[in-house]
Amino acid sequence: MLTRKMYYREDMCGGSDTSLDTSAPKEIKSDDMILFDVSSKLNHGLDDTHKDNLLYAFSCFAAKTAKGSFVYYQKDNNWDSSKRTSNLAYVKKDIFQDLAKLANECNLAKNNGYHSHTHGLPEDFGGTVRVLYSSGEKISFSDNSSPILSYDTGCKICGFFEKAAKEKKVQLPNVDELSEIRYHEEHSGGGYTKAVLSICEDGTGINKKESKYDTPTVYTKESRIDKKTIAYIKETIGNSLLFAWPDLLKSPYEASRNSRMTFAFKNGDEITVRNDRELPAQINDAFFKIQLEIVTKH
Repeated sequence: MLTRKMYYREDMCGGSDTSLDTSAPKEIKSDDMILFDVSSKLNHGLDDTHKDNLLYAFSCFAAKTAKGSFVYYQKDNNWDSSKRTSNLAYVKKDIFQDLAKLANECNLAKNNGYHSHTHGLPEDFGGTVRVLYSSGEKISFSDNSSPILSYDTGCKICGFFEKAAKEKKVQLPNVDELSEIRYHEEHSGGGYTKAVLSICEDGTGINKKESKYDTPTVYTKESRIDKKTIAYIKETIGNSLLFAWPDLLKSPYEASRNSRMTFAFKNGDEITVRNDRELPAQINDAFFKIQLEIVTKH
């Protein structure tokens, strides 16, 4: 059962929209967690908010895969984010049984089903919790007006993720062995955009693009891409662990474009990536950044 209280009108500036799903469980029976996505500002209870080494805000994400665990964390140890640290890792260890125990210890399900949105405030002013289990159970609550987790809980979660990110890594293909990137996007009405970026031995690239819209005309273009841009594309792949994306859960939200990107390597191997995966917000634009370079800019 979902109960909802509305405190907002279109002609109001501010106000809150609050809902409570009374059927959301306060105790999770399953220990087979498959996704953990938690972010929150924190109140450490001290007046000196500028003091270093006090956790001010954090984001932690983990997705279970057949090969291990895809983990990300970001934490701010200063109110102005000047002490921000982050790490992204694809580790061989299955961390989710221990993570499920931590979720129970922190009683994350206590506020399950509660959501509050105060209009006029940034989305990240408070926090969100979204935890999924293979059983179909989930923990979901949010409030953008204030911290949703205690300081101690935030520290426990961040400590867990810092340790998890140091585990032995899943080996991904070497980005320097890339020979070609192929992009394909389907348009409505039978149109499409295709691009093939061939990476040359000297570090430059040759990009061939073909597009068709709602007319029979097919537009083609060929251009050279400089070393700096190729290096940027490789860096984006590495910083987002893009080659691990096919192992991740598919997002329940429909992608804005039906597109895919295939990475071919010198040894003949290929990896196809789609922009419809469950990902931490901080890296989910990596696909678009590469698309921008080989489809729009060139």
